[in-house]
Amino acid sequence: MRNRSHGFTLVELLVVIAIVGILLSLAATGGKRFLDQARLRDALITLEHQVREGRRLAKTLDREISLEITNNGSEWQVITDGSPRSLGAEANEEVVLSFEAPFGTYSGDTKRIELTVGNATGSLLITGILARTVVQP
Repeated sequence: MRNRSHGFTLVELLVVIAIVGILLSLAATGGKRFLDQARLRDALITLEHQVREGRRLAKTLDREISLEITNNGSEWQVITDGSPRSLGAEANEEVVLSFEAPFGTYSGDTKRIELTVGNATGSLLITGILARTVVQP
């Protein structure tokens, strides 16, 4: 007598579907955290570059340059010398920094600008007369 069993039983199919569902949910959670961290790193690098650009412009153009971190209602932006750039993250506060000619010096207090993307948080510390930046993810 021949056994004509071809295919899978309903129980086997349900077990496979349950396992695939569990694996997909775990991958989605880890993937979102990874994307949030990547977006945060990008926002911190953007902000750090804009601070350096502000100092460079103050030296090159020989005039005071302001850098603004502001929320225009739909997104946070960094505005250096009137040129807005999307930050891609939420900042803890609106900030204005001034870089003075002729050396691009920063005479303000030490500033810690905290950025948030999803559940990821990091900060940029701006210190000293040369506006030294320290990224703290």
